[in-house]
Amino acid sequence: MWLLLTAGTMLATLAGLYGTEKGKRVRTWVQYKHGKWKDLIKMVSSRHSGLMIYVVSLKMLGQATYADFLSLFDNRVKQLGPKLYEVKYYIEGNMYKFPVKVRRGPSNLISVNDENNNDLFIVLGEYMGPHGVLKNPIVTPKFLGCESVTIETLEDTKVFTGDQMIEIS
Repeated sequence: MWLLLTAGTMLATLAGLYGTEKGKRVRTWVQYKHGKWKDLIKMVSSRHSGLMIYVVSLKMLGQATYADFLSLFDNRVKQLGPKLYEVKYYIEGNMYKFPVKVRRGPSNLISVNDENNNDLFIVLGEYMGPHGVLKNPIVTPKFLGCESVTIETLEDTKVFTGDQMIEIS
């Protein structure tokens, strides 16, 4: 991590920005990103240990960077206001628009596991809405390729099996 902090100074020096306003912005940006990296490591370390902390963190960072890169060329998501977006998509030639208000804060989910205790937290999270709600009759343990799914939330623990709809509210 020390290398990341010095990278901003080295970048500013190479660009001839050291001691200038732009150099300060580069250094501030690198320090901000370093703080975000430390937060991510801390969050992942609550679920994983050892080398897996860095593997999972880098995987998450890569997925986020890839999604950000694709969004530069994609106009399907339009920001309407602070934390309010409109998602536009096409299915079989029909256009649909879906307004989404983003909710900040922790998830209600604590863990999501299949019958073999494999972690499905990220997989199931992709099917949930921004408010942590999942009410889609298609999403079942069988749809996810499992016999059963155990979901632990802040309130209780639920077990879904076979073709039973996974419902989180």
